[in-house]
Amino acid sequence: MKHGVLKTFHPMVGVDFHCPWVPGTPAPATSPVPYGTFAPMIGPTMVTATYAGDFYSHYYGQTMLKVTDIGPFIPHVGPPSNLIPLEMGLSSSKSYFGSSRFKSKGKPIAVSLLFVVNPNLNCGTPVPTPTGVVLAITTHRVDMTWGDIFSGILQMCCDIAVQWALNKLGSSLGNFISGRLGAAMVRRFSGEGLAAVEFVLALDRAMTNATTTGNAVGALAVAVAGFFFGSPMGMDAATFGTYGQDGQGENRGGPGDMIGAGLSNVADSSGQAIGDYLDGGLPNGYPVEFGTSGADDVDTDLMEHKGH
Repeated sequence: MKHGVLKTFHPMVGVDFHCPWVPGTPAPATSPVPYGTFAPMIGPTMVTATYAGDFYSHYYGQTMLKVTDIGPFIPHVGPPSNLIPLEMGLSSSKSYFGSSRFKSKGKPIAVSLLFVVNPNLNCGTPVPTPTGVVLAITTHRVDMTWGDIFSGILQMCCDIAVQWALNKLGSSLGNFISGRLGAAMVRRFSGEGLAAVEFVLALDRAMTNATTTGNAVGALAVAVAGFFFGSPMGMDAATFGTYGQDGQGENRGGPGDMIGAGLSNVADSSGQAIGDYLDGGLPNGYPVEFGTSGADDVDTDLMEHKGH
């Protein structure tokens, strides 16, 4: 089966699930709702996207590299929410599948899993979901090994698990803070000798403030933890070179790249090991490197347009 090579101009259309915080209400909704999302593979900011900048094919399209991330600032269309600026600012849509037979900058080129359609992992609450669809509108197609397929699946599952843990951390912290703050407010107002109706109204305002504060702190905790310890979805410290990048050039980070990049690399290696057992390794002559450090005019099925 041939897989479409992902280009910078290929569109992603998807659905993200977030809990809206409707303006004028005291707290976010308890259940997520769908938001429509769309963006080209290169992303609105080109901050987290990885691509072969010196290799062009198919109408001068630049080839995306595994694992590339579209976000941040992916447009979201859905119910009004106070949290939309934060969710768009930290948005993410990642492509996990690539061909280890063809590389650029030492990384596999990104391809679509399902012929000309690729499932992207999109950010969301309480976990990211593979509900982004990339349309690989191209005649530029290559093969993938079983290792490439298992690697992409395991890396995607790894990122889902890490993001779930971060969201769980933020939710638990928010609930803890709102509970402690709410209890403090009860003690504060119960000693005021207020009339029963006034006490109930004051307590309601206090609990609303406590819930709002807890939700805000919880969301901030997720953003801070993800940024400094390796966010699987969206920007993190490594994106800006604060902690550097892992050996494969991933925009993953955290102190020593121990969490984000480390777990992702374990998943990648495990998937490739399974594939090597099934495939018996890559054929002779592969991988082929493209770009300034390798071939740029080799006549292979990858080079249908011979670099143009």
